[in-house]
Amino acid sequence: MPGGYLFWRPPESGQYGLYVLWSSHEEADAAARIIRPKLDHHLSGNAPAPPDTRLFPVIEFA
Repeated sequence: MPGGYLFWRPPESGQYGLYVLWSSHEEADAAARIIRPKLDHHLSGNAPAPPDTRLFPVIEFA
């Protein structure tokens, strides 16, 4: 289950972003296998290029 999410769109850039925090790398991979095909379908013909997808490590604070 995600720990949170954030969607942003800087007005001047014309770009969009989506950040989702998952509990583990395994959960992120599992979700990507389900979400990515749906995202690609919805963006097809509506976006100039496929989305740039990246995974980043999360620093935990005690």
